[in-house]
Amino acid sequence: MGYQINYDKIPDSGYVLAYFRMGIVFEPYEKTGEEIEARGWKEHLDREGDSLFELHLFNDQEEYRFFQKQDGEYDEFVVSKNDQSEEIYVEDMCVEKRYADVLRKIRVVNYIEYTQDGMLEITNYRLSPVPEEEC
Repeated sequence: MGYQINYDKIPDSGYVLAYFRMGIVFEPYEKTGEEIEARGWKEHLDREGDSLFELHLFNDQEEYRFFQKQDGEYDEFVVSKNDQSEEIYVEDMCVEKRYADVLRKIRVVNYIEYTQDGMLEITNYRLSPVPEEEC
């Protein structure tokens, strides 16, 4: 596998959005100890040569982000609703139709600050599910 996910840091349940060399997994999940219970997730993990590039495990309060850097090493972030700046910019994005049975929209919560010159800077972001809504 070549990487270690810190299961203590991920939300107990929510949605998994994972980009593998051989496909994308986007579905609900439940955390059970040191495992993520999601059908497509297990299929990709068991497939030889199917590298994980980027992983988002999120609910409406927090996101665990795990990704491969350019040097091949992995890094992780936890972004919580409560530990970021007060200034936010929210975007609701429609998901591709083939994933609409999972969620129709994903909310991107951008955490922003202003530089000394008054320029807007996005300092972090997190994904969040949007309650049932049409696109």
